[in-house]
Amino acid sequence: MKKKVENREMKSTKKIELDCTQLPGQEGSSFCWSLAVILKVIGKDVHFSEVRGFSGSSFAIWANPGTSVRMWQESNSHIFYESLLHALGLSGELLSVPRVVNDSLSYFLDHWASRVSTFLAEGIPVAGMEVWPDELWGVITDWKPQDRILEGYVPGIATKLENSFWPTKILLIKKIWRQPFEETSFKIALRNASTLGAGKVDREGWVSGLDAYVLWRSRVEKDYKKESQDHIKLARNLAEARNHAASFLTRHADLRIEGASRMIHSLARRYKRISDHLSLAATSQDKLTFIHALTKALSEEEKALVLLDELGFRLD
Repeated sequence: MKKKVENREMKSTKKIELDCTQLPGQEGSSFCWSLAVILKVIGKDVHFSEVRGFSGSSFAIWANPGTSVRMWQESNSHIFYESLLHALGLSGELLSVPRVVNDSLSYFLDHWASRVSTFLAEGIPVAGMEVWPDELWGVITDWKPQDRILEGYVPGIATKLENSFWPTKILLIKKIWRQPFEETSFKIALRNASTLGAGKVDREGWVSGLDAYVLWRSRVEKDYKKESQDHIKLARNLAEARNHAASFLTRHADLRIEGASRMIHSLARRYKRISDHLSLAATSQDKLTFIHALTKALSEEEKALVLLDELGFRLD
């Protein structure tokens, strides 16, 4: 077994140097941040709200009764990656370590090392999941096979980091542009947002949308003091997400469909109000104030979901 390991991919890679002052800000979704970094490196100019909107993360909220609130921050942010890439005119693929695999290093060496080397040699960073402990996703910019070290960046940290773990997923983006169909992609994004809001996405152990709000409020009522900082961070991240949702909708409001523009602007204002309520929760000083703001946000989310469905019907 040792001999086999030593004979695996040992190809040196081209080092990708990033100007940390030019990287996107730390804005809630490390998956979207990682994709935005890759886009910047390969020279594709995309507004961050577009990445978040087409990914669905600006409309999403997830909760899991079996995990800590800290784990809810950006769960499942990659699930609509195919429609996201299509909307941005990109080609790529998301690869995952099979559940039955226990040795992620061996899997990386056997299946991914050569592909990561190829992309890095072409000057394209690779997004990796669960490589660093501080964020769920980050970008891999260097692979040192002799030392068995991956290097890269995560949101909010300006220095290059060595990997703490081996990726459980990688996102490979190719320098192959496709012509996006903006109107179709926007409709798909709205459909995905409605699906998330109605809790119709099947993810083992997880609930989304209105059900996630209900579970979150219940969790706050039971153990706010124990997880107060995680609740506050979640509220702050979701407030930022809903701001991105409002921006995304406004950027696509000029559709030549009767009544659609007015509805889109109305929906954008609704998400802005949700953001305001969540911001109040994030700055609250006690549990009751937090719960009150959270309940207001949930009420607005219910109204937004109705409007989303009406808008989807109009666009169809």
